[in-house]
Amino acid sequence: MNTTRHNRIMSPIEAGILGLAVGDALGVPVEFSSRAALDNSPVTSMIAFYLRAHHGRVLTDEGVEIIHNISSLTHAHPRSLVACVAYCTIAENILKGFRLDYAIEDGLKQTAKYYRDKPRYSAELAHFKCMTFDNDGYPSIKPFRELPREMIRSSGYVVDTLDASLWCLLNYEGYAETVLAAVNLGSDTDTTAAVCGGLAGLYYSQDHLPDETRIPQQWIESLVNLPLIEEVCTRLEKALYCVRGGEEGIIVSQLVHQQIEAEKKLSVN
Repeated sequence: MNTTRHNRIMSPIEAGILGLAVGDALGVPVEFSSRAALDNSPVTSMIAFYLRAHHGRVLTDEGVEIIHNISSLTHAHPRSLVACVAYCTIAENILKGFRLDYAIEDGLKQTAKYYRDKPRYSAELAHFKCMTFDNDGYPSIKPFRELPREMIRSSGYVVDTLDASLWCLLNYEGYAETVLAAVNLGSDTDTTAAVCGGLAGLYYSQDHLPDETRIPQQWIESLVNLPLIEEVCTRLEKALYCVRGGEEGIIVSQLVHQQIEAEKKLSVN
């Protein structure tokens, strides 16, 4: 699953990170604008004044512990941890080449199955609209997908962010249409668009999908600190695919350190 950029191959890691970054950039200028205001004057492209300025199986105990530890750097509540594991599991399904709606539904089912017998986390599942359970006791996306827009909240609360992001992914097509829909929900626009954009970038970078569904090239080129983002993507790939003792492994401490350093650099610009 690759796409091209600058006449070269864009990796899934780059597609996912650039998808997140572009989504964040689209949302920041209108952060905390009301939905009514954005309905009257929706975001339809980049806003220039701002823009100028894990492969492998997720749902193992070890994989979940890694996700929990990284999330806990800033968000350690069990509800946040559940959301992060659901997000990563959906991302893993996309990397496997699953159709988007199936990737989401299966990811939510896997997450529910993993946590349902863990008392500290099982009660958290009911807080998410996307975890609407069917008669078999597993999430079904059909009733969630059919919720009207006015039922979708888009605050920075983790439940609202995950629900809004997945709802947009299920109801719109193509990176631009999907992420603009997330922005135009209003409220915490950059958070919703970044979370939605990460998965949209990953999915719509696949070779078999039309070029017009990919991240618009002009949006990528307009990102602040694009060379730094590309450098972080390259370093992340090397960390994820490094070979130690002849075995492919993940250096988690290096990954976390690089993520923190990159965020420090971006925060001062």
